[in-house]
Order: sequence, then C-alpha cells, then structure tokens
Amino acid sequence: MTVTDAPLTNGDARAAVFRLLEGDPGMNRDQLSEALGGTPKPRRCGILKAEWTAQRGDQASAVPAPARTAQRAPERRIRGTQPQPAAAVPDVGADDPLEKWARRLAAWGLSAIALVMSYSHTKGLVVQAGVSWPTLMPLTVDLLMVTGWLSLRRHPGYLLARLAVVGGVAGSLALNGLAARTELVAMEDVRLWTYLAVPTAAVLSVHLALKR
Repeated sequence: MTVTDAPLTNGDARAAVFRLLEGDPGMNRDQLSEALGGTPKPRRCGILKAEWTAQRGDQASAVPAPARTAQRAPERRIRGTQPQPAAAVPDVGADDPLEKWARRLAAWGLSAIALVMSYSHTKGLVVQAGVSWPTLMPLTVDLLMVTGWLSLRRHPGYLLARLAVVGGVAGSLALNGLAARTELVAMEDVRLWTYLAVPTAAVLSVHLALKR
C-alpha cells in the first residue's frame, strides 16, 4: 500500500521521503519509491535519502560535547566499564578486645555481687515469715528474671517474656525492700504471696523454656 497515488511535487516528495525515513531509516530507494506510488523515481529517492542522512548528521554534530558525552555514558557502562568500588572506611567505632572483656567482667562481677546480696536479704525475710525451703525460695525471682531475659533475646517483644522480666525485677525489689522494713507488712501476707508466686513463676518459666 502506498502513501499516496497522486504525483508529488519536488517539495512534497522530499517531505514524504523524510517522513518515511523517520519511521523506518532502513528503507532503500526502491522501497521508498514503491511506497510513494513510483513518484519520485528510485534514483530521486536515493538522492533524497542521502540528503536526509546528511541532515541528520548535521543535527547530531550540533549537540554540545557534554550532552554527547552524557548520551554515550550508558553505552560505555553496557560495554563492561564498571565503576571502581569506594575504598573501605576503617571502623573507628570497633571495640578494643581488652576493653570489651574488661567491661564484661565488670558487669558480671557486679551482677554476681548484687545477686548474692539480694539472696541474703530475701532469705532473711522468708525465714522470718516461716516459708518452707527458705534456701531455695529467693532463687525463684532471680531465675524468673533470667529466664524472661533469655527468652526476649530469642523472641523480642514476646509479652510473657516481658512479664517474666518485670515480675522478677518487681519481686526482687519488693522482697529486698520488705527485708529492710519488715514492720510494713505482716509475715502471714509475705508467706501467702510467696506461696502463690512460686507456682506461677514455675509455670511461666517452663512455658518460656519450651517455646520454640
């Protein structure tokens, strides 16, 4: 099918050939002449195509050098030119091994001292309240707190793990405070709350220990 079946003037022929080449730059002179109904002739179409090619070349050369460079940049990357990796920046905040172990030893030592003193205070209170197994009872609040903390490391945000930590800390604070001011509470109440707290702590700890 041709673009037009009517004879074309020189100006119209030129415009028609240019339009066809804009759509398909690969058309040869015979294809152009055939698409235009034989007018202009193939020779004239070849001349017009050469003119169109030259005009395109002039337009490309008129593009500023930086713009041509920006256009060719993606092509260079496609050919395999890869940007050089940035130099590694030393980690100035890295811990010194000696400082790290000193900090850990200080924390463990302080924790051990606090646990021993808390055990001693709590044991004195439960002995005075007449709680059975007074040697083991003070360990329940501390072990509940440790179980909750270890569970939080594996399951961050788990509600029962948070409850275990808060319950262990609150129980330890309450028992240590009452050990210093025994007149604030009746020993029968201490014994009651102890008997209720121990099985609750046991169930919660077993649940946290078995949670996958």
